[in-house]
Amino acid sequence: MEKLDLQKIREEIDIIDKELAHLFEKRMDIVLKVAEYKKQNNLPVKDKTREEKILAKCETLVENREYAEGLKKILRDIMDFSCDLQEKELKKDKIKFGLLGKKLGHSISPKIHKEIFRNLNIDEDYSLIELDENQIESFFKNEIKNYRGLNVTIPYKIKVMEFMDEISKEAREIGAINTIFQKNGKLYGYNTDYFGFKRMLEENKIFVSGKNSVVLGAGGGARAVIKYLIDENAKNILIVARNLEKAKKELKDLVKDRKNISFMDFESFEKREEEGYLIVNCTPVGMYPNIDSSPISKEVSKKYENSVDLIYNPSETKFLKYAKSSEKKSVNGLYMLVAQAVEAEEIWQERKISNEVIKNIMKEEL
Repeated sequence: MEKLDLQKIREEIDIIDKELAHLFEKRMDIVLKVAEYKKQNNLPVKDKTREEKILAKCETLVENREYAEGLKKILRDIMDFSCDLQEKELKKDKIKFGLLGKKLGHSISPKIHKEIFRNLNIDEDYSLIELDENQIESFFKNEIKNYRGLNVTIPYKIKVMEFMDEISKEAREIGAINTIFQKNGKLYGYNTDYFGFKRMLEENKIFVSGKNSVVLGAGGGARAVIKYLIDENAKNILIVARNLEKAKKELKDLVKDRKNISFMDFESFEKREEEGYLIVNCTPVGMYPNIDSSPISKEVSKKYENSVDLIYNPSETKFLKYAKSSEKKSVNGLYMLVAQAVEAEEIWQERKISNEVIKNIMKEEL
């Protein structure tokens, strides 16, 4: 039996690995040419039919069929890497937008904005930017320059205000921003939640002027809702919060000394007898995955003609199910989400976008 020399065997493997690395580089250079062709001809990155054909012929590419499965795994990894490389290449020249937040796994914002791009016949990029609070300052110093615009979600709607050069009137009064536009090296902050909420109520024929309304919660979303109710001359506005002192302090500049605005905690609210026209849930209670929770009881829900939930996932929260079971009008937050996204795009694209775009997107499987 021939005496084997492990060192020599490993040297042979090293030579083959070097050849494989060279061939891999060569293949990726060609992949970039494929990406350029797809870009010029507006073709998708993924070509499942071709991938399946390549994987199917693995057995014919090796003399020892025992190696076919191993080759299939390698080729699958190579094709996945190729797709990622093509995606990066195609995004290079695209104008970049994104959603800034802390936990964004549930977000459908990229899908909505891509639908807006498709409706407007433009080719731009929208991505998710997940950051911890200690990363925010560094992002605004170093990375913001790469984006024309950003949406901002909880918990950073107030935090990012300090990085703006200018803040719009409605955002300043609300005390929170959810949209950033970068133009000529300056950052402009807006609150499109306000306009999204406005469009949602108008679409559902909910008119608050002279009517009594209740807002559950006192965070960034609630601020936009309260501001809209003030501007539309709602008769009385009750703000229900868990921490009353904190809510009063944080909403002081928005509420001011208005006699028609009052505060109440949730426990007291459950005992309240008065009926009302509109109740809006601005808390995260009932949001996926905690779908069995509601900020209020069924008994309280019955007292309101219209129930609106800013939550859109699930599409029907327990809060809305209560309203529906009492044959009251119930509206989830999806229309508001799409409408505020369209409003943000109007700012970024510097053009008016038809309400038909909102209707088209609402028909899609979001």
